[in-house]
Amino acid sequence: EWARAVRVAHGVKKTFLLSVPELKKKDYVDYPSDFITYRRKKVGGNWIRETLEDKARYLLVAVSEDEHIGGVELASILAKAESMGLNVLLSITDRETSITYYVLNKIKLPGSRYEYYEIEWMKP
Repeated sequence: EWARAVRVAHGVKKTFLLSVPELKKKDYVDYPSDFITYRRKKVGGNWIRETLEDKARYLLVAVSEDEHIGGVELASILAKAESMGLNVLLSITDRETSITYYVLNKIKLPGSRYEYYEIEWMKP
């Protein structure tokens, strides 16, 4: 139900933190990701990468608002993105086919045994 919490946070224009407990290697699952994405800019009516040297920035995962994703799946997505040197860009499609994007940024809290992620709305 964390996806619902993300949408509620967006509705009230709040950014919030998600904590992910440490999992053992056997606990992770191979959750599918959809795209590797780059930041782009508009030049003369065309969208291009900011620079050709830019590396990919996000691992995009597309889900519908009715799809169930639990903590293990989310932790697996975050671990996969981190191993690739990317942040997660979560795309949630609602029943009316509107798409809302959220970027998950890792936050380091010294001395904590958990990983923390800031979840914020993003307009790509």
